[in-house]
Amino acid sequence: MVDGYLPDFSNGHTLITTRNQHYDQIPAEGLEIGILDVDDAINLLLTRARIFTNEKTFEKTNEVAGEIARELGCLPLAIEQAAGYIREASKDIYKFLPSYRQNRKNHHARISKGNRKYYSESVATTWRLSFNQIEHTNNDASKLLQLLAFLNPDGILMDFLEAGVTGFDDQFAEIIGNTDRLCEALAELQRFSLIRRQLTSSDGQHIIVHRLVQSVVKDEMPSKTASTIHRAVIGLCNSGFPEWHDWDQNLLHQSRLYEDQVVGPLLAMPQVASETLGCLLSRVGLYLREEGKYQQADEVLGKSQKLFEELKGSEDHETLNAKALLAWSYQDQGNYQKAAELEEQVLETRLKLFGDEHPDTLEIMATLARTYRTQARYHRAAQLKEHVLEVRRKLGGEEHPETLMAMGNLGSTYRAQGRFGEAAELEEKVFEATMRLLGKEHPETLLAMMNLGCTFREQGKLRPSIILLERAVEGRRLLGGNDHPGALWAQFNLAVAYQKKGEHTTSIKLLQDTEISMKKVLGEDHPWTLSAMHSLALGYQKEENLAKSRAILERVIFRRKKILGENHPNTIESLKALGFYNEEL
Repeated sequence: MVDGYLPDFSNGHTLITTRNQHYDQIPAEGLEIGILDVDDAINLLLTRARIFTNEKTFEKTNEVAGEIARELGCLPLAIEQAAGYIREASKDIYKFLPSYRQNRKNHHARISKGNRKYYSESVATTWRLSFNQIEHTNNDASKLLQLLAFLNPDGILMDFLEAGVTGFDDQFAEIIGNTDRLCEALAELQRFSLIRRQLTSSDGQHIIVHRLVQSVVKDEMPSKTASTIHRAVIGLCNSGFPEWHDWDQNLLHQSRLYEDQVVGPLLAMPQVASETLGCLLSRVGLYLREEGKYQQADEVLGKSQKLFEELKGSEDHETLNAKALLAWSYQDQGNYQKAAELEEQVLETRLKLFGDEHPDTLEIMATLARTYRTQARYHRAAQLKEHVLEVRRKLGGEEHPETLMAMGNLGSTYRAQGRFGEAAELEEKVFEATMRLLGKEHPETLLAMMNLGCTFREQGKLRPSIILLERAVEGRRLLGGNDHPGALWAQFNLAVAYQKKGEHTTSIKLLQDTEISMKKVLGEDHPWTLSAMHSLALGYQKEENLAKSRAILERVIFRRKKILGENHPNTIESLKALGFYNEEL
């Protein structure tokens, strides 16, 4: 288009703007104009919306403006038009996001009266022109854009598309399964700046679609087409995401690599009447739980449970499985009452359908018993776990993985009851067997290692306790990272062992690190976080920093009363400690 218009020589500069990234024939290097960074987007929004702040309102206003900027993907035109809406219509920055989320399509189509002079079109119109042209020139590119609109806006992995290609029907399988057709379609979308492609050394090529491009495509899509795309996304995620890694390092790496490819799209998807979707949600939720991402696991598993309930009824096998997984997720988050209620429902139904020796009944019985232990209902927990162990031994033998798990669970309850000798006897058997059968790096071995270390600690065998707990911490960190809840719980138990040994400086440093990480990962109200805070308060007592210790204990008691109840042993433990400090002060 510019051929013949460029001057042969000039003392000035010629600036050419275009969406076309192929500038090989122009004697200059192209410069991509990207989106704004968040701070610039906030400044643009507040300036154009004529929002003025003072010392009192600055922090809150900036926080809301940042939310708006991120929701709009920091796209300058979208920020400008949001500012126009706030300036001309709502007069209130706090009302924008609720209105936008409720009626996104109208906002994208809105034209600012104050902006007509220099830009008279809407955000939606800007892209609709490109969509229409692509639809007429390249059908593959048009279809591909519809699919990409429902995938991860922060980067769709080419490897993921190829891994999940068998989950597509013919329409998308033919495009994505054919390298030439796929590359041509992507090149056409890139030519119109509807996507970007990035190559990284760690995980290959990414396709990036701005979230507002995705929004406009989805908002203008007929419901029948959207339904087709939803099923294509389910097929892609179901085929692309590993069935179960079973702690195989290659599959675990692949699961972690593809996690962002599936979680966001699945959570954003409406309830599609699909058993495949329900099973996929359960699978992904279980993976997230194992990774210690409890909040996301709760969202995914809650969606799975609701879907199966609607599809198959409350007593169906898949519905009960989904309920059991959701209850497990509640337990992980420290919501023990909610977990127990759901587990009791599942147990009652499974007892009625299968009896008390069916593997599914034993599984929920063990999970419920673990919840009872956290609620300090030790006698009932021990009864259930003893029954589970007895039947597991009968069905699978002494060294079956389920038997060893049941043995370890019972040992933990015996420890909570103060039956340390019986606990150690069981836990030593579990540790020896898992080391031999599964290896020293398997999570079940690391759990057995930690359990035995905790029992040794309570028996006063502090040197072997610390050795085991240090190995458990190291193993859990290698497996899931320093901030994985399993690593943090092992670290907490190690700190308590050092505290009992009288190494208070080491213990306090570990507990301080543990408390900070637990607050970030689990939240301030999680029972594990409160345990770390309680033990840290005891450490400050040993250093005679009683005021600091009392301040922590007061917060712990308030939260433990609310979460665990006034009569829970942990609450009483903190109350006793605070009483001691009150006497001292």
